[in-house]
Amino acid sequence: MYQGLATGQGVGITTACEDPVAAIKFLDYICSDEGQVLVNWGIEGTNYEIDENGHRYRTEEEIKKESEDKNYKKTTGVGFHNYPFPNYGTGVTDSTGSTFSTDSKESIIAEYNEEQQAACKAWGVELLVDIFPQPSE
Repeated sequence: MYQGLATGQGVGITTACEDPVAAIKFLDYICSDEGQVLVNWGIEGTNYEIDENGHRYRTEEEIKKESEDKNYKKTTGVGFHNYPFPNYGTGVTDSTGSTFSTDSKESIIAEYNEEQQAACKAWGVELLVDIFPQPSE
């Protein structure tokens, strides 16, 4: 079931933190829609673009950079700081219908192997996670 914003093993601020207010502000920002887009997608015009429907997408060139550069996440920050920091799960969408992560329904389905495709077809679902209880249930 959808549990909201995933926080991994938990998030805490120790008593040794020099500025707990700043730490809370940072966590608040990371949990915001803007923060989630920055952490997962990067900078508009640099790491991703917006299509005519207002949805984020990565160019083939950017996808290639990520797949060929083992330090891509570290040098760009895209996807580097999303764990163990709070983050929305794969497939969660914002108010524009764009996913917060760079994984979309289409990209996940495209990576299904033959057995996974057969299972989806047999169960009458698009995604394997569709067999689990949905948020409305």
